[in-house]
Amino acid sequence: MAILIDSRVPLVALAPMLLCNYGLHIGAAAAAFRTVRRRNTDDFEGSRTQTKDPWLAVFLSVIFPGLGHLYLRKWVAGIGFILASLLLELLVGKKVWGVIPTIGFNMVALICAYYAAPERRESERTLILVAATFMGLFWLASAPIGWATKSYVAEAKIATGTSMAPAVQKGTRLVVNKLVYRWREPAVGDIVLFVPPAAGPSVDDRTPMMKRIVAIGGETVQVHNGSVQIDGQYREPEGTPRQLLGSTRPVAHKIPWDTYGVTEPHRVPEGCYFVLGDNRVNSLDSRDFGAVPRKSIIGKAVRIYWPLNAPPLYGEPAR
Repeated sequence: MAILIDSRVPLVALAPMLLCNYGLHIGAAAAAFRTVRRRNTDDFEGSRTQTKDPWLAVFLSVIFPGLGHLYLRKWVAGIGFILASLLLELLVGKKVWGVIPTIGFNMVALICAYYAAPERRESERTLILVAATFMGLFWLASAPIGWATKSYVAEAKIATGTSMAPAVQKGTRLVVNKLVYRWREPAVGDIVLFVPPAAGPSVDDRTPMMKRIVAIGGETVQVHNGSVQIDGQYREPEGTPRQLLGSTRPVAHKIPWDTYGVTEPHRVPEGCYFVLGDNRVNSLDSRDFGAVPRKSIIGKAVRIYWPLNAPPLYGEPAR
């Protein structure tokens, strides 16, 4: 069974990143609110504190569309914006083009929250339009930056199969480095994310898989007497108990190969890699679809970030 990969990540694991992201976002809006408030005249400040502050309504709308209207006690409008925001999220989901209507909707919510306030400086009508436009441009720029990072730098992945156990258990969250192979070639022992060749009889789609490289182009692979031979030389399994992240357990620095598949010598084509799952009896790998071309390799799995007590991928000592 292949180990398929998708991008679902638990909220607990993402909590620090979410806190930093929204903390900076809300902090910037709060700083802008304090700056604008300092410009208020004494008369306007007194009137503002007795009614509702338009810029506080804008600030709350930045946190979530509709909160500003609820602060102004515009209940129907507030609930309407909240429901519309949730509906928009359901409709566009994670689609790249969805950022355009989302940004437009958020800008409308900000402007409407400002104009819904009973007290506001008429001289700042232009300012709210400029502020909303600037925020929209900021949101618009963040979308391609996030897409470029995910596509070319690194991406969080989750294992949904067991073919790489015990190194990568089902449900393990890890980081795939997509830059590392721009500076060097994949090596034996690397756990790589790749698009499988379409030649295998058991491959019915091109969903990315994760396996370990056991041989590179030009090498000859053969299973003999329960072990793998590379160019006629045995690579015997090694593994000793080590203290890893507070628990002692055997770590296989070289994975034991079995007799499944490749019983005849098979020469790996140049520019290709022979990959196997660590869980040999439950893995769809190069024994089924052949060697993987270099261009099909997406990146290298470099670190498990969830669960926190998982052993390192490559047997590094605990830090």
